[in-house]
Amino acid sequence: MLYRQLGASGLRVSCFALGSASFGVSGSEPKSGVVDVAAAQRQLDMALEAGVNFVDTADAYGAGASETVLSQVLQGRRDRVVLATKARCRLVSLPLGPGL
Repeated sequence: MLYRQLGASGLRVSCFALGSASFGVSGSEPKSGVVDVAAAQRQLDMALEAGVNFVDTADAYGAGASETVLSQVLQGRRDRVVLATKARCRLVSLPLGPGL
């Protein structure tokens, strides 16, 4: 795995990141392509085995469900990853208009 220095922080992050946008569900009905806790666990296991130490998340992913799932699969190994998140995502549910 290739790693890069993260600025002057002293942290080394993998060039590949595990994205968690599909982790969890928002609302009561599961959606196609949504990754449940067990599948998220397998994905994290495979990423760590491959040397990935960079995980991306945001509170807007699944209206917060992604971070909930991610917190479960990171238990006991949070010290093994660099966790990146976003601070300016709007948690607004807007109806989609024609053509969107």
